[in-house]
Order: sequence, then structure tokens, then C-alpha cells
Amino acid sequence: MSKYSSVLFGAELYEKIGPFRFPIWKELNPGEVRGFERLARKQAQSSYKSIKLAERLAGERGISVKAAIDVLSNLSAPENEDLVYQYAAELDEIQSASMSEFALKMEYVTMFMQYRGEVKMPGSRDYTQTSDWSMEDTEKLPKKVLNEIHDLLVKERDGWDTKGKEDEGDKKEN
Repeated sequence: MSKYSSVLFGAELYEKIGPFRFPIWKELNPGEVRGFERLARKQAQSSYKSIKLAERLAGERGISVKAAIDVLSNLSAPENEDLVYQYAAELDEIQSASMSEFALKMEYVTMFMQYRGEVKMPGSRDYTQTSDWSMEDTEKLPKKVLNEIHDLLVKERDGWDTKGKEDEGDKKEN
């Protein structure tokens, strides 16, 4: 965050997760949106490469693209073993470009920590922004904290469900 953020985004509510707090804006800021778009493009490139390989396989085998996608998604089957060797370079490129669901979650949490995270360092009375947060820092988070931060990010991205909300007063801070 820039030095102007506090002027632009004076949060009234904060969500506390572990030792961290996050301002609640009920939406993403432009930098966060840009981060989501960057990660979505990366995932789309992998999907596009998979479809192109499926189209090639469909043409070579005389099957539908859907059938080729099914074959490629079941490469461990004995009848598909030869494809691993035949398309090794393409499969490696697709695998390198793709991200697992957990890796994607870690990327999102790292980005969210950089944009919104705040922590009260030992001996300090004030919260400090975690704009220098890295993937290495995210890798050291307990899984429960990682999941809670990701859940908060999803709420901010998708909007907050106000039906049946329990009292969250113990998590909010003014």
C-alpha cells in the first residue's frame, strides 16, 4: 500500500485472523483485481494448451475433442500409457503452466497479505502493513490461518452473505 492508502481507504471495520488484521471494504481494490486477473490468465494459458493438445490428439486418433480431453485426463490408464511418451513435451509444458488449487490459494493469500494485511509486531503499539509479505511467508502460515485468510478474500471478492450471519463482534476491531 502506498502512503496515501490511509487517506483513500480509512477502514472502519477490521477482520482479525491470528495475529493479523485486515480492513473490510466489501470489495477488492484495483490492485487486488489486477492480481486476480493475472492469476486467471496464467490458468487460462494452461487450459488453452490442454485444449490445443486435445484437438491435435482428436485429429490424429479420429475421435471427438471431448473424448480426447477424457483420454488426456486419464493418462494413468494402461491403454493411454503410450500418450505420455508420445506427447511428453506438450504434457510437461501444460504441467509447468498449470497451478494446483492449493498453489493458487497460496498465491491469492500472498497477494492479499501484500495489499491488506496488517500485524502488530512485538513491542509495537501500532499495526504495520505487510506489503513486503512473500510466498515464503505464506508457506510458513498454519493451514488454518491460510484457509481463514483465503475465506476472507473470497468474501471480499464475491460479496458478503448477510443472511444468517452469526455475531462476529469478537473478530471485528474498530
